[in-house]
Amino acid sequence: MGDVRVQLAEITGTKAEDWFLFFRARHGMEAVFNALREHRGEGSVVTQAYTCITAVNPIVAAGLKPVYADVSADSVSISEVNYPEDAKAIVLQHTFGIIDDKNVSRIISDAKKQHILTVEDSAHCVGSMVKDENGPLADVSIHSFGGEKLLPTNFGGAIWLNPALDQELRAGMIKNFEKADALPF
Repeated sequence: MGDVRVQLAEITGTKAEDWFLFFRARHGMEAVFNALREHRGEGSVVTQAYTCITAVNPIVAAGLKPVYADVSADSVSISEVNYPEDAKAIVLQHTFGIIDDKNVSRIISDAKKQHILTVEDSAHCVGSMVKDENGPLADVSIHSFGGEKLLPTNFGGAIWLNPALDQELRAGMIKNFEKADALPF
């Protein structure tokens, strides 16, 4: 079967060393949000109300506050964002595997101008990422292999970290991955 990280890198046009594997994707998400709080302080994470609790629990468990944004009726993804003053991150979920490239690209661009971490939730579409000619746009991309997802693995997940991510924050995430249940393959 080979190294899952290598396969994910091949599918996405990224590098295997930027992928981290977990028993559950939500454990990786919590490690990401813990590092965010540790490096940038308490605050809020913008997400959408139409999601599952396993996408919100990691935010709360990390000591951050979820703030809900409106979704588009067409894509069931965040359509417009009014960032609270204490916004630290935004989670852009591709519900049912529907990817609104244009809208997500715009939101990522706006968030980065405000130094807000961009987290792409590709749990419903493993291996899919919003990209431009230079590669993936998000700072972090979450992929789930749960039994109800696309792969016949019954468990697991992967987190991709953008190599352009703030190096101190990225190092904090990787340190937290080592404390979480990151898998050694």
